[in-house]
Amino acid sequence: MRIIDINTKEELCVADTLNVSRFESLSATDYHLGILPVVHSSMKTTAQRGTLEAIGGGIWDATMYPTRLFSSAVSVGSAGSSNDHGSSKKAASGIASTVDLQASKAVQVPHPSLLSLGMKIFIQSPYDCVLATKPTISDHFSWLDNHGMYEDAWNLLDKHPEAVGGLPDRESSIDSIPSTPTTSRGNRLDLTKAQSTLMDFFADDASQNATSVAQNFNSQVEKEKRRIGELWLQHLVAAGNWTKAGQICGKVLGTSSSWEHWIWEFVHAGKFEEIAPVIPTTQLQPPLPSLVYEVVLGHYISRDRVRFKELLQRWPPELYDINSIIQAVEGKLKDKDVREDTVEGGQVGRDWKILMDSLAKLYLADGRPREALHCYIRLQDADAAMNLISEKHLVDAVSDDIPGLILLRVSKEQQKTAPLSQLEEASSEAIHLLVKEAHHGIVRPETVIAQLEKRAGMLPYLFFYIRALWNGDTTHDNDARSSTPLNDLAASKGRSLVSSFADTALPLFAEYDRPLLMTFLKTSQSYTLETASTICEQRRYIPELVYLLSKEGRTKRALFLIIDELQDVSQAIAFAKEQDDPDLWDDLLDYSMSKPRFIRGLLEEVGTAINPITLVRRIPEGLEIEGLREGLSRMIKEYEIQDSISEGVARVLRGEVAIGMSTLRTGQKRGIKFEVASRVEKVNGEAHGV
Repeated sequence: MRIIDINTKEELCVADTLNVSRFESLSATDYHLGILPVVHSSMKTTAQRGTLEAIGGGIWDATMYPTRLFSSAVSVGSAGSSNDHGSSKKAASGIASTVDLQASKAVQVPHPSLLSLGMKIFIQSPYDCVLATKPTISDHFSWLDNHGMYEDAWNLLDKHPEAVGGLPDRESSIDSIPSTPTTSRGNRLDLTKAQSTLMDFFADDASQNATSVAQNFNSQVEKEKRRIGELWLQHLVAAGNWTKAGQICGKVLGTSSSWEHWIWEFVHAGKFEEIAPVIPTTQLQPPLPSLVYEVVLGHYISRDRVRFKELLQRWPPELYDINSIIQAVEGKLKDKDVREDTVEGGQVGRDWKILMDSLAKLYLADGRPREALHCYIRLQDADAAMNLISEKHLVDAVSDDIPGLILLRVSKEQQKTAPLSQLEEASSEAIHLLVKEAHHGIVRPETVIAQLEKRAGMLPYLFFYIRALWNGDTTHDNDARSSTPLNDLAASKGRSLVSSFADTALPLFAEYDRPLLMTFLKTSQSYTLETASTICEQRRYIPELVYLLSKEGRTKRALFLIIDELQDVSQAIAFAKEQDDPDLWDDLLDYSMSKPRFIRGLLEEVGTAINPITLVRRIPEGLEIEGLREGLSRMIKEYEIQDSISEGVARVLRGEVAIGMSTLRTGQKRGIKFEVASRVEKVNGEAHGV
């Protein structure tokens, strides 16, 4: 016997067949089909057995208590012609009496399938009686389990948890089942007609009057799901389907022990890619051994750093031993297998950057922010480094790697080709941070300057640092650099800090900021004059050299530098006025007498600094001077103005003196009233004063 789908006419279960005894010798007429439809609860009444119901009752008894039929000593044959009606009654009566006798002797246990109230189909042959009932979800689940269809069994159990332990509509008491049918043939035909659809025909009483039965199958269901899941995994692994096995691990595994077992199975088989994505990312109870995670991470540290980074982001640090992973990453970096110049995936230093960034995050998770900061500095991850410095106050942690901190935002290409303005902008954040910490005394200027001087290519950044220190730039905000008492105080403190490194600042200012050099020369008193003079002479910085020579007292040489090198009569006159040295004026006049341009300049700008008669008398006769008249007119006019001013001042002074003398005379002429005290009063007054 086989099961055929009535709609598709196809055989459903090729493997499921049921053999019928001696079917080779039987024909189609030897088989009889009987159907016992659904018995609804409203139709159940007290059974009344009688002699006339013996034949129908026999079928009912065969249905409910088949052991009575086959254990009876009386033969039962099919009903013959009408002439044998009486004999049939007798036989039936004999059967009934015999069955009742046996029932009184022993309680018969019915087949489990007979206990359901659904429709029953009987296929009878001379040698067999086949009973067919509607399968339950539990039956289907058992069938899938027995046939090794674990995926379908697990999905069925996941969708219908009631498949475990049987459906709740089964009745366990055989006393509630009537022994005989209670409806007549006519009523049964009416019932058949009423069941207009196949669904109604197969529906049982429990499905029509379903009620919510609160039963907790969770513990049993979960155990069964784990059992089926284990079998499913074993089946897939045996078939070599590791990919699907890894995918379903997340669904079917529910305990730490099962997870540990199967993870090791995958690891021993080298199937890391299949199991790594589904390993639990939360702590189980009891927790999985940390070694499980460490082995997987260690594998990817050596083989696939991109996947290592992904797993490190997904797995919380609580799942594994952080120090073990740190040691593995450090060991890989020390082996030089992964370097900054190695190429992976078309990117230079990709794996090195991944390992270094991962090492920084591991350090942070382990409570070691200083080591993490050094990693970010090596990576030139400015945002992460600056945030870490700001949050943890770790400027002192980088005191041994100042160049690395300054170059956080400066790429190697920029170091080679970028102009000074770009380098200044890229390093400004770190520079101002160092200046601020120098004011606080955390990172001393000598530490910064010593490291920048030792490292090649860092002179521009040393200049940025000293200049910011000199100006008191402790903030990156340009608006905060305005003149305020606080900023002036910062600048004053910064200049005092730079004073210890004045000779270091001189060549830097001379190289990168000449206007600042002159300001520095005039403001600071800490630099060495010889060093400054040497630098200015080498670079031919004449104004700065003139200032230095005048500061040294070598004014004559300074004047000749102005005249010979700069040929600037205005500056020469200004310099002579500033020094106010008659000998220097004589030198200037002696030098200028052979240069008409200088003579005109002296006439126009010397003013009252020297006697104009002396200047005019020293002009050589016959020397043609362009603009001489204008020069003389300007000098005379200036003297007239000066004379007028002097006369006005004299009048003012005379008026003020007259007023003062009048006040004095008035005071002298006025009398003063006073009293002469007696000797006794004077003594008493002195006593009271004591």
